Amino acid sequence: MDRLVKADVKEVVVLFEKCNENCSATFKLTNLMHAMAVAVSLTTTNPSSPFSIDIPFSTIPPLSSSTYTLSLFHNGTPLVSTAPEAIVVITSMLLAGKSHDYDDLRRLFLKPGPHVFHDAVIPVSIVGPDFAEFLISNHVPRSRSLLNKAISRCLPSQLTDLLTYAVECGNAESVAVLIDAGADSNSKDSNGRSLVPLAIQAGNEMEVVKVLLASGCVIENKVDLVLHEAAAANRVDLMRLLLEFLGEDDDADVDSVNHEGIVFRWEGIQTWRTGRGGRRCIVRRRRGSWDLWRVCYGNVDAMRNAPWIERGKQHLQ
Repeated sequence: MDRLVKADVKEVVVLFEKCNENCSATFKLTNLMHAMAVAVSLTTTNPSSPFSIDIPFSTIPPLSSSTYTLSLFHNGTPLVSTAPEAIVVITSMLLAGKSHDYDDLRRLFLKPGPHVFHDAVIPVSIVGPDFAEFLISNHVPRSRSLLNKAISRCLPSQLTDLLTYAVECGNAESVAVLIDAGADSNSKDSNGRSLVPLAIQAGNEMEVVKVLLASGCVIENKVDLVLHEAAAANRVDLMRLLLEFLGEDDDADVDSVNHEGIVFRWEGIQTWRTGRGGRRCIVRRRRGSWDLWRVCYGNVDAMRNAPWIERGKQHLQ
């Protein structure tokens, strides 16, 4: 016989909730022996594990079962181990008619030998939107695998809420994981704006915007004003990316007016060619930051002589 007990689960799943200081899950072990009791030792694989087991040493009568509780105590922030968590189940047969207290069982398992069976290693995982939120906002080891497991029990609406949070945090990897899991990358805020202006406002790296665009996130520039947002954030690189994405569509309306009315004060001009049929983009410097001004087509000479180029045109390339 290669094992004495059988677990009723292949994995112990703990739902993490910030409002609950003691998050727990139960599992059951069944004695497979017909005539002998079995001693059981339960430990976790990591010495510094935040988990605890209610009955680390116990006995199970023949063909009977016992239930155990794995608890995660926390003060609002879960402790995440660098290695995967698991419960190690070690067993030993007991002679009939002899009682064993806690210390007897502990000494029994301290002695290595053929009387000890390594019956099972049960993986432990933490799930729930609260734990996913913690992973998104903190750099922890194995964050991608942990996040995939954490969101496995989340509802679609919870996934989308987490996606918004990941965009705010600038976590491109989490954004990609959540979209792959079914989060709606085309969700809108109360003003009807997409996630792209949120990513720009949060001062995120370009990678977050790239992930959103690659997922099929639809931009309505007259509502989202992504070009204005990028200009206000002094992000010429994002302006280039967004104009390439918008292409020749009507949504690439850089003359649309934002809530400030776009009152210009010139300090300089910079241009670049996008590679789309001679398209040139002009940005202006105002109060130390770059603002998108206009997108032009045609030759550069026509741009230089356009009546709306008043000052700074000597900087045109």
